[in-house]
Amino acid sequence: MFAIFSIPVIQFGFVTLFVAAFPLAPVFALLNNIIEIRSDANKFTVRTRRPVAHKAQSIGRILFIYNIINNINKTVTVFFQYDSTNVCDHNMQ
Repeated sequence: MFAIFSIPVIQFGFVTLFVAAFPLAPVFALLNNIIEIRSDANKFTVRTRRPVAHKAQSIGRILFIYNIINNINKTVTVFFQYDSTNVCDHNMQ
């Protein structure tokens, strides 16, 4: 189950971490996801049979990992914003 969510978790982490340095990262991630969804839809409807559904109580550790990545990214973004403003220079004088 973890293998299914590992690529979106990594993509979410990179996009939210580097959005301050590269603002077009979310656009490229969106285009990547659209292309991936279309290709997966083609694969599921044309090439394979219907998958067997398995009942699950939750998505497991993925939500916990998303929360950790989200908190780290908030901290890094605040640091980048603080570092890029002149507040640092005024406090040093």
